[in-house]
Amino acid sequence: MADDKHRDERATRDVAQGGVSTVLFGSGPLTARWRRLAGVALGLALVTFTGYELGVFAVSGGVVFVPAHAALVCLLAAGWAGYAREGLLGGWLLAVATLLGWQAEWATEISARPLVERIAYVVEPTGLAVLAVLGAILAVLGFSVGAVGRWSVERLRAGRQVSTDG
Repeated sequence: MADDKHRDERATRDVAQGGVSTVLFGSGPLTARWRRLAGVALGLALVTFTGYELGVFAVSGGVVFVPAHAALVCLLAAGWAGYAREGLLGGWLLAVATLLGWQAEWATEISARPLVERIAYVVEPTGLAVLAVLGAILAVLGFSVGAVGRWSVERLRAGRQVSTDG
């Protein structure tokens, strides 16, 4: 009896840990997924950089912590990560890459400074820490919406299958 109880507790703990691992790291083979995420992150950084550089995206002015267009791209990317089960860390990576693309473009606007100073601005530890925190906030929001959307679609499909089977 006691062994059954301990076995059940272990099984519950293993499922809970597997769930947390799946939420954080996603499901499926890790290496291929992280390569894909790295490529998408690089693409998002380039899209954001180019969007701001060409004037497709704009900063409205005043004191701006996160411009609306960059935040929207972050939310969409993290939402995709949640829907595609890429993991919350994958969503965070996509959000931070998007914000880094915006910050890199902003550094090009400081044209009076030497190139080395502009690069130093982009990779400054304090600035990167701020981007990491902002990315985490946006990633959690977007990822949650994407994951709930995936869960809703799966429930609708399961309900439709039950009604057509019966």
